Amino acid sequence: MAMRVAPFIPSSDDQENVGVKLRSGKVVEGTRRGYGLRQALSANNTNALQKTFSDMILKDGPLKVSNAGSVKPFAVSRKPVFLDKLVEEADPDTVDKADACMVSGHVKEIMTYLHDQETFYSISEGFLKSRSILPIYRKQLLNWIFEVHAKVNCVQETLFLAVYLIDRFTQLDLTLQKEKYQLVGVTGLWLAAKFEEIYPPDHVSLARMTDNAFQPEELLAMEKKILNTLKFHINRPLACAFLRRASKVGNADVAHHTLAKFFCELSLLDYDLVSIPPSKIAAASLCLAFHISQDTREWTPMIETYTFYKKSDLRSTMTMLARTYKTFKSSKYQAVFTKYSNPKLLSITLSRCLSSPAFNEILTADLSLEGDRTSSNSLSTPPTGIAPSEPAPKLVNCDRCGSSESSSVGKQWVRLNVGGTVFMTTKTTLCRDPNSFLARLRREDELTSDRDETGAFLIDRDPAYFGPVLNFLRHDKLVLNRDLAEEGVLEEAEFCNITDLIKLLKDQITSGDRLSLTGDDTKNHVYRVIHCHEEELTRVVYSMSDGWKVEQLVNLGSHYNFAGDSPTEFLCVMSMECSPAALNNHVEPSDRAKVLQQKGLRM
Repeated sequence: MAMRVAPFIPSSDDQENVGVKLRSGKVVEGTRRGYGLRQALSANNTNALQKTFSDMILKDGPLKVSNAGSVKPFAVSRKPVFLDKLVEEADPDTVDKADACMVSGHVKEIMTYLHDQETFYSISEGFLKSRSILPIYRKQLLNWIFEVHAKVNCVQETLFLAVYLIDRFTQLDLTLQKEKYQLVGVTGLWLAAKFEEIYPPDHVSLARMTDNAFQPEELLAMEKKILNTLKFHINRPLACAFLRRASKVGNADVAHHTLAKFFCELSLLDYDLVSIPPSKIAAASLCLAFHISQDTREWTPMIETYTFYKKSDLRSTMTMLARTYKTFKSSKYQAVFTKYSNPKLLSITLSRCLSSPAFNEILTADLSLEGDRTSSNSLSTPPTGIAPSEPAPKLVNCDRCGSSESSSVGKQWVRLNVGGTVFMTTKTTLCRDPNSFLARLRREDELTSDRDETGAFLIDRDPAYFGPVLNFLRHDKLVLNRDLAEEGVLEEAEFCNITDLIKLLKDQITSGDRLSLTGDDTKNHVYRVIHCHEEELTRVVYSMSDGWKVEQLVNLGSHYNFAGDSPTEFLCVMSMECSPAALNNHVEPSDRAKVLQQKGLRM
């Protein structure tokens, strides 16, 4: 299997994949992972490897292995060249020249090669359109993959590569059904671990983590299918590699780098971000971390040169990352947040910068006015060694409703005026159920609606009951306030024709009615009313047994008002818990008891 070249080895400030320097001065990798280049370099073959890299990259271009096994040069969009315009003092690789393991002499060509390879290993936008596997299933699977990845204690590269293998195979295999989607997920994680880890988990353990939904033999068969479908092209450039390079060039500290890693991993869950190149995700994540930190750092020209992106090119991607954070923070997919709430990762999810004014500024930016892919400030003619900017976005189809629209995220927002209350949501949310009233309203060619003066769709419904319906489309989870009746929300769901919500509410209402009829409240009480005089009251109270207790004591006074020495009469109401069977042995009260009960009621 091909060896992955690590163009940037993190410093000791990084919290993972850190090398250990021995007394001899040689740097070796920790027990969890070893970079292929570090394993290969030694005092005897350093020069030979450097010459090999020079021949491979500078003369023939990046290598590609054909099916026959012969090595052929792979055509790229441009020839890699050195960054001669940068003075040596500003070169971030100058300090590593004495360390052969850092390959400072080839790191620029390696990064150029990785940028070229991004287009070869790309994921198409809306690749789940018209498929049985919906974007919500992808969220659920990847959230589970995050949990399994943390359980087996694999490195970050394994996670990024696993997500790529899952998405790439799902895109290519049009016959894949949702029943096998989890099998694809766990097999993709196993493949990525075998590619990245020194000691990967075995397939038997991973099959057990699926709660034995799949057998180890099925993982072996799926592994073969994935590799044949991808034609063994699995060595994709990963966002974490680009991020390490950008962090070194930008002189980022541990807090900035960890926050950027959090944004990179969170982007894996967002279906709308799958088509953005990993290098752009990494650059936007670090730029966002710089922008919202307290010691606001600048996106310097040197960073632009080495990452190939200006800050103006990254604005809309930064906004998409901020909105992804806002969306998943309140969702049930919390695996990434749980991971980065660990003190070992600086508890970065609790950072104040994620609620700072700078973050809110990015969050509320109007993407329709920015257009980072078509910005006039983009690097249309890159300086020495810089990749060309991305082409203008094509018209794509919405993943659910099938209408053609621009990929600009700013045009995805919709305003709904429901009974005088304005709701803001996205077109993707409205299209979660393609047969619903809201999806048809969003398409506009099937259903028309009046609009208010702000352009919001007018819907004559109760906003109190419409809110839970919209939240269900956002998070795939029903949350009701205590003062809201389930029947009212059901009426709203039936009006909007949201099938899953209708079924869920009917099940809840039915189970609630059944609970009220056959619940656990089987305690019954039997009451007795005792008529007694004042001198008898103490004896009656002390003679109570078998679970009887006093509930109420009513003073009846005296029969003869003129007789001041007449004894005062009382009605003593007593109760006792009993089983339903004991109630069957009911005895009718005597005539005197009935008279006393009626007299007590009149009191």
